[in-house]
Amino acid sequence: MKRFFFLFLIILVFVLDRALKILISNQTEQVFFLIPRIFGFSFFKNYFLAFSMPFAGRTIILTISALIIMAIIVLSAKKIKQKKYFSFCAGLSIILGALSNFFDRAASGYVIDYFFLAPISRFNLADLLIGAGIILLIKEEYVNQNTSRGLKRP
Repeated sequence: MKRFFFLFLIILVFVLDRALKILISNQTEQVFFLIPRIFGFSFFKNYFLAFSMPFAGRTIILTISALIIMAIIVLSAKKIKQKKYFSFCAGLSIILGALSNFFDRAASGYVIDYFFLAPISRFNLADLLIGAGIILLIKEEYVNQNTSRGLKRP
């Protein structure tokens, strides 16, 4: 039951991210602050990679992104066969987050970010899906290493 909740939550966040990107894409870059001068909501065209790292070449970014997404899909499929559902959910979170950003970049040449965290960070729910998936995979690997050494599961 718990794994279905995680699957539902991941898919819900993906759908919400896509909906917010569609809604916000017609807005200006003016920030609507939810927490004054700290956290807000605004439309931002992100032409860069993760953490706003510059990288030239849209085709190269799309190709590398597609290869990484396919590799994670293959690894996640193996996790299902091994009945490691937690790892599968973490992989699915990364896949759906990456696909959402990939769709933006393929369609318009940039990723739509809509959250603003002062002073310089801009992100979207897809970025949070990717980050959460990575953290969950690291946690699972840590737990598996400790379990294989005979240590108690935290």
